Amino acid sequence: MDQPLADWFLMSVTSSSSSTRTGGVGEVPKEVDADVRLLNQYIIRAIQIAKQRRIPIELSSLVLSEQDLPRVFVVFTLVPDHMSPLPLSELLPPPHLQSQSMQLMKSSFQSKQQASNTLGSILKPLVCTELAMKHEQHKISAKISNLRTLIAGRWLDSVAIDLYIHILQEYFPFKSQLFVHSAQDNPTLSIVAKTPRCYKYVLVPLWKSSHWTVLLVEHNPYTDPVTRRSFRGRIRYINSQVVDESTPDVQTEPFEQVFPNYAVINKRRQTPQQCDNNSCGVYVCFWSMCFLYFSEDQIMSVQCPEIAAFRETMLLQIMIYYLLTPSRRR
Repeated sequence: MDQPLADWFLMSVTSSSSSTRTGGVGEVPKEVDADVRLLNQYIIRAIQIAKQRRIPIELSSLVLSEQDLPRVFVVFTLVPDHMSPLPLSELLPPPHLQSQSMQLMKSSFQSKQQASNTLGSILKPLVCTELAMKHEQHKISAKISNLRTLIAGRWLDSVAIDLYIHILQEYFPFKSQLFVHSAQDNPTLSIVAKTPRCYKYVLVPLWKSSHWTVLLVEHNPYTDPVTRRSFRGRIRYINSQVVDESTPDVQTEPFEQVFPNYAVINKRRQTPQQCDNNSCGVYVCFWSMCFLYFSEDQIMSVQCPEIAAFRETMLLQIMIYYLLTPSRRR
């Protein structure tokens, strides 16, 4: 049971890609000139969006060349840079939720605040402080070439996923209660179970056989809306490429033993499935955003065209947050 989670979860999942994970997933086609042109077009759009939304940026123009691709543009960790959350007005919502995003987030945050006030801290703060200090040592270097994996039709690499989830972390109102495993990690079930409960939200991107999935753990009291049964918390493992109807049951079975009295949410018939073989990483990022900012309804109702549009939003957000604001480099 104490094997890497990705090995356990994805033992019955197959994928049409065959690359290994070395700094990422998927082999990026060598369409360098076309990719650089596309990235420059996205930079122009990112600058326009930042100006429209009054998002502070430091560069009003930027042109990339092929020689820039191996350049590191930021070194970061999955520990918050700022004590207080950044203004939510700077966070780009998924396009299909844009008109109602603030209302949806307000409702989600109210429920999280109520649960947070009820649960309180279970372990001494020192335990979480020590874990954060250890986590701070895991430095992630992002190169311009990592942005190519966000272009339509590509597999997202682990750096792109970490970049985006770190941004979600910075704007999250309860960031001190959030622990994020890097997409480069491959934790065992016992490692996840031992995460101190003062981290009430745990995000774990998982990779196996060139396929991304995500594990979401919430250490907040949860009541099943149908049975009205109360639980200590809940666990969501979400897979956008289920090849067999029984797979989710097999994959989530060990949690009942390691997390007693936790609800294991498993809606295999309703989980949105990807329509291609390259968007699994985008689903992971979208579901992570919904887990933190929205609700179960948004997790379960997304459609393929909305995921394609969200991929562009991710790239624009990363460009605005890091590429156009060099002072955020560590």
